[in-house]
Amino acid sequence: GVSPKFFTEMDVLYDDCTELILTETMRERKGIMEDRADAFIICAGGMGTFEEFFEVLTLKQLRRHEKPIIIYNVKGYYNHMIAMMDNAVKNKFMTDDCKRLYSVADTQEEVFEQLENYVPFSYNKYNFVYEGDKNDG
Repeated sequence: GVSPKFFTEMDVLYDDCTELILTETMRERKGIMEDRADAFIICAGGMGTFEEFFEVLTLKQLRRHEKPIIIYNVKGYYNHMIAMMDNAVKNKFMTDDCKRLYSVADTQEEVFEQLENYVPFSYNKYNFVYEGDKNDG
């Protein structure tokens, strides 16, 4: 596990880990987790989980990693967030390519299947800038 030290004061840590790394800040915690992770499985959660999902998604979009990102959509928990992402594409705030940076799994079996069959994907988010220059030329 990786946790900021202040969580020890809150008595919310699972301390029977094979390894527990304590950090000074949440940012340092996320950096260690991002570096050590082979994949990102987004389970049901709140604000922190949402923030961490969008950060690793943004980092992947910017080609800072090529690791799989899987939204584990237990009982449809993330249906509204997925609809929000679809709406962003529909309104041209995101491209369909961005949606290919992550996948959605409804069952534990699908999570493992997607991990086993993962093929890295990236794209140039700024292609529209270059395409616009070609048309102006």
